[in-house]
Amino acid sequence: MKKSLISFSLIFIFLGLNLSIISFLGFPFTSATVFVTICFFSIITKFNKNKISNCIFVLIYFLIIAFFNFESVDFFEFVKTFLLCSVFFTIFFHSLNDDISNVFSYLKILSGPLILVIFSFEFIQVFEQLFLGSHHSWFFLDPISTSTAVDPIRFKSSLFQSYIRPISFFYEPSYLGFVLFLLTVANHELGGRRFFTALGLFGILLTVSSVSYIFSFIYFFVRFCPLNRKGGLLLLLFFVVFLLFDGYHFFRLEELTWIGTSGYERITKPLLATIDYLSNFPFGLPLGQSSFLYNNSFFLFILYFGFTSFLLIPAYFLFIYNNVDSTRKCILYFVSLSFLLNLNGSIFTFEGAFFISSINYIFMVYKEEL
Repeated sequence: MKKSLISFSLIFIFLGLNLSIISFLGFPFTSATVFVTICFFSIITKFNKNKISNCIFVLIYFLIIAFFNFESVDFFEFVKTFLLCSVFFTIFFHSLNDDISNVFSYLKILSGPLILVIFSFEFIQVFEQLFLGSHHSWFFLDPISTSTAVDPIRFKSSLFQSYIRPISFFYEPSYLGFVLFLLTVANHELGGRRFFTALGLFGILLTVSSVSYIFSFIYFFVRFCPLNRKGGLLLLLFFVVFLLFDGYHFFRLEELTWIGTSGYERITKPLLATIDYLSNFPFGLPLGQSSFLYNNSFFLFILYFGFTSFLLIPAYFLFIYNNVDSTRKCILYFVSLSFLLNLNGSIFTFEGAFFISSINYIFMVYKEEL
């Protein structure tokens, strides 16, 4: 009974991340809420004083920043973001060991079937547009979806103008790409069937998501390429081919300088805004006080921690390096984390807590259960 309940919960969480069964005060309750609830039950039963202390220390830092900028703080936005951060950091610190590993106990078994289910819906959408010329399946889940899309043109590929990118159960193609990436990595690293790894990569290919392509390539290059001179030569060869075959355009890197494009909104705009904010708030901007919605969690992290983040990032790198099996696994961990941070600006949310806990389980916790 317990095994079935945990298995069903994990399946429900992955498939329902963008599905809102109920809404309260404008806050959609998705499957990530179920994840948080399960985690807090586990945390209560495995009370870890050190992890709670770490979380309290971070939250006190945020309160101090808000206190010294009290006159300019929007109280409602600060409290809302503070509560989300409280949940995120509580789960994050506990996910660094096996305190909440019960949630992911069957990830090895279920990663493959989850890839199959998500890919199947994705394939239905691709089949519909290519052979039926319609896009109805993009909106099958609209009554309970958190997506705000009303027209499939929103998912149009900039590389292939007639191709509407599939979204499967999620709200946009890049998000689908990340979920497939995470499940594919889990299936591969935890010893799942190669068929599902190949299927996951094919699903990522169908998303035509530049960010998914870039991080998937980096991940599997590091995973299989020797970390020596030969590997360096292979990487150099890739960059030569990249330049010869106009990879700059294929991966839409020119968008970094085009105002209004996805690349500009995801990288350049938050970078410039963070530099500007830090000139006035060197130790971090009070939570929830940005004048626009960040679409990049890496820069959001720097925004909230200020120049302190340049101490925290190398410290965290050393922590991971000392707690994984190899240098290669450390690099793979940070490739996966970088994909998550560059996906959107929603790291300090229930979904963000679920995703980073999944990454921690795959690379740090699972080895403890062998």
